Amino acid sequence: MSFVLLTRSDAYVQGLNAYRYGEDGRDGVKRWLMVFLEAVEVTVAQASRFAQELTDLQREWTDRHGRSRESQGKRRQARSSSAVVRLLQQLPEVPLVTARTVERLLDVSFPAARAAVEELASAGVLTPRQVGRNTTGYLAREVFELLTLAERHLASTRWDTRQAAPARPVPALPRPTG
Repeated sequence: MSFVLLTRSDAYVQGLNAYRYGEDGRDGVKRWLMVFLEAVEVTVAQASRFAQELTDLQREWTDRHGRSRESQGKRRQARSSSAVVRLLQQLPEVPLVTARTVERLLDVSFPAARAAVEELASAGVLTPRQVGRNTTGYLAREVFELLTLAERHLASTRWDTRQAAPARPVPALPRPTG
């Protein structure tokens, strides 16, 4: 919500001033509440949009993972209780992991955790990155891309950067991969 109010900072300040300095207290309160409630409405709509995008992304990951397994001669679907499937479900909440963090997150052995991250990396769901001397991190890059796009949407006065350019500084568009 703070991003919405920041994007519409003129209306926000005018609403606060109307509330604080308005000649008629009711009009000032009404004006401020309208600014606040419009911001709540936009925030809820954008959060719902983001949640749907994450759901769609998880479906794409599941399909991508299944195609990868199939291309390796394995059953398309891994067991629902397997570390790899459980990790797929957790990635939107924890988009950067190491085998050790997966071990703790899923309460599995280190070999099972490592196999899960490597299987998802092989499927193109995770991107391996060296994060320490002997540590590889696995990044769910597309989650960060969705976050970047969401922040960019919230910086547009029309909530869509195709309709109105961002009204304040925002992260650069994610670079296409492939």
